[in-house]
Amino acid sequence: MANQYLSLSLFLMLLSFFIIMNSNSGFEQTKAQPVLRSLSLAFSGKTLEQGQAPLAEFVDVALKGEGDSLERIESLFTTHLTDVQAKRNRLGNMMRIRLPVGSFAQGIEVAADDEGRGGGNYRGEKGKFLPTLIALLQSSDRGIPYRMDMLLSTPEDPGDMSSANPEVFRKKLDQVSGFAQKLEDRGIPKKLLSAGLEKGENGYINIYFVRDMPLKPVPKDGEAGKL
Repeated sequence: MANQYLSLSLFLMLLSFFIIMNSNSGFEQTKAQPVLRSLSLAFSGKTLEQGQAPLAEFVDVALKGEGDSLERIESLFTTHLTDVQAKRNRLGNMMRIRLPVGSFAQGIEVAADDEGRGGGNYRGEKGKFLPTLIALLQSSDRGIPYRMDMLLSTPEDPGDMSSANPEVFRKKLDQVSGFAQKLEDRGIPKKLLSAGLEKGENGYINIYFVRDMPLKPVPKDGEAGKL
């Protein structure tokens, strides 16, 4: 009988523990929504194409949640610039914008060169795009600002181009670096900007917007217990 009472006591203690945990727990919509969406996708019977990662896949449908700032950025680009294509990942916390180089150069008030052909006309009110973009990047969701990663498309792999055609490689790199410098000069912190090259359709640029969450430094010996 002693063993039975002991087992019953342990069971009651465990049950009480979960009851207390449940009573103290809360519900946060922004955190619960991605989990519910993931479960819905998992049990819907739909399958992704081989090689696609559910969290990295970009979709055409604009998602809610963390996307308040991203929605405003997307609206800014589509309203002021031409031939803009915007896509989000399934969690809605990252956005990719693809547009002609010439269109983007005109938007941030940088003279477009021959590499920006096909960029279309700047259709927004002159001088309004860049200040608004800077204000949106400096704003933050939950105290975390968004970073802007710009990748200029090149017809060849950038690694091969750097050795086979260094002059064109340097020209492309200087062009996208000039975009970053322009934004930095207007007040965007350098840590929220990056610029580079990637293989793709010539004359286009891909811009990625994602929340900037820097890694916390590893605590030194003796500091692990400090708050």
